[in-house]
Amino acid sequence: MLSLKKNVFAAVQPSGTITIGNYYGAIKKWVELQDKFNCSFSVADFHSLSIRQTPKIFNQNILRTCACLIACGLSPQKSTLFVQSDVAAHAELSQIINCHLEFDELFNLDQFRFIKSNYAQNLVNSAIFTYPSLMAADILLYNTNLVPVGEDQRQHVELAKIIAKRFNKMYGKIFTSPEPLVPKTGSQIMSLQNPSKKMSKSDKNELSRISIFDDENTITSKFSSAFLDSPDGKLSKDALNNLAQIYFCATGKKIQMEKDHKIFKKIIAKAVYEDLKPIQENFSVLIKNEDRIKKCYKEGSDKAKITAEKTLKTVKEKLGFIS
Repeated sequence: MLSLKKNVFAAVQPSGTITIGNYYGAIKKWVELQDKFNCSFSVADFHSLSIRQTPKIFNQNILRTCACLIACGLSPQKSTLFVQSDVAAHAELSQIINCHLEFDELFNLDQFRFIKSNYAQNLVNSAIFTYPSLMAADILLYNTNLVPVGEDQRQHVELAKIIAKRFNKMYGKIFTSPEPLVPKTGSQIMSLQNPSKKMSKSDKNELSRISIFDDENTITSKFSSAFLDSPDGKLSKDALNNLAQIYFCATGKKIQMEKDHKIFKKIIAKAVYEDLKPIQENFSVLIKNEDRIKKCYKEGSDKAKITAEKTLKTVKEKLGFIS
């Protein structure tokens, strides 16, 4: 019997550090989605290669990210959890998509223009330029209806939608047209030190972010140093809203501003730690059993291959490749 549930696809890069920005903005919501939809969740190791990796650390980061996703509540029984590079169709479809995109369609994307303007030129490689093509392949391979993303990734999902329509018009029905699913809360958790910047694991300032593996003392310390008052003594509304949003994501409740900002920050820190504590406990058990983790993502990869290879086969037949 065919499932009437819509298909969801989402991915996270194995960078080694998952922040509460990643957790509240994405992963925590994925856990909720897996009970309502057919979900595929990928550890996007191909995407991580846009930044030079140290092989040993890269290998461990992939394993740790898989363990972390399971510890956060993603169930291999409810969802398809897999490592991107285990499914070769991602790279193959990405190349085909690249051949159907104009240069300016990638060049004019906001994220690429930001990276090109703000990073040293020797760090901006071609993989960063073609990142949206691979992301489109990720999405389109799984007949995806909905893509849970933050506001900063909406444009890339819209490009995947354009690509789907372009292929369907040129070659007949191939792809499902995806829609971005941007959460009402948590889609943009900002830096604790600069509320105009998104919280990022690549930020050089450790105080700017909370890792989901930070202990209670570290979390309390980082929140206590969080920017809230501007140099002229005025309360920053952006910083206040960011901290209030973090509290809501951790508890599902609104928080009242305290006159004593130290107390206010301590309340938020405690709520975040209590929310992360079960994940940390689950992870500490999981990471000791590599065989279990590998079994989960290998079984997921085998399952993902069935759908991905079927889609790629249709694409190649429609385009006239020899089988």
